[in-house]
Amino acid sequence: RQSLLDQIRFPWEFPKKPKESSKPPWEATFAKLAEFYKSHGHCDLRLVLPVNEYLHKWGQEQRQARQGGAIASERVHQLDQLGFIWDTDDLLWERVFRILVAYKSAHGDCNVPAYWRQNLRLAVWVASQRKRRRLGELKPEQVNKLEQIGFAWDAN
Repeated sequence: RQSLLDQIRFPWEFPKKPKESSKPPWEATFAKLAEFYKSHGHCDLRLVLPVNEYLHKWGQEQRQARQGGAIASERVHQLDQLGFIWDTDDLLWERVFRILVAYKSAHGDCNVPAYWRQNLRLAVWVASQRKRRRLGELKPEQVNKLEQIGFAWDAN
């Protein structure tokens, strides 16, 4: 049977159908991030519950793509326009900074007690910002952001 099929040039291998991507196009996902930014004023998806895991993962993929040089410069620019944070260390800093801003709104100042039981992480972070500035380890934009909200560099 096989030889008969070979004689009529039966195609033993069929071209594989390309897989259809289950991912929406980049532009559609970017539009969702832009909506998130418009609603919340930032692109930190972990700060808003429930967390949109798909968008969060997409953001991580954009960071990885940029590190590997696999993202077009116009896409980087579009994300920059939303204040997208590329460096994960900066992202973590921003998260705690936003908590400090909320503390100031509630208490009128940025003087978080050193052993504040309600948020020990914030208390430790505030002390570390003072130390990091003394050591010259804070980025100028971080110093500026803290000064803009009236952060006291001297704990006294």
